[in-house]
Amino acid sequence: MNINRFLLTVLSGAIIAGLSGLIIESGGNKSPWKIFSFLWAAPILLFIPVYISYMTNDPDITRAFLYHALIGSSFTTAIIVFTLFMMRINVFLSLTLNLISSYIIIFVYFKYKLYEKI
Repeated sequence: MNINRFLLTVLSGAIIAGLSGLIIESGGNKSPWKIFSFLWAAPILLFIPVYISYMTNDPDITRAFLYHALIGSSFTTAIIVFTLFMMRINVFLSLTLNLISSYIIIFVYFKYKLYEKI
């Protein structure tokens, strides 16, 4: 393992985690949560792992990373829309179904080794 690549990964993760914590802790109103949720889904956060995969000098790794990020983002978007719709009916039910559907998607992804097939 390349120590420089490892340190860059650790530093990137620490910066993201630190900024996330700072945003959440800064204030008692809803704005920090809105900012955090936007940054959580913001495309700029995609740059860090894309850059790290690019450092391997293998474009296929970067391409595969982006395909799987697209798959995961698509499922996430679908679950967000479903949860927003269900929250109008029942908040507890919507959160429960969100959790269950998320775990089902992750289970299927790993059970059928989609990371090797796609």
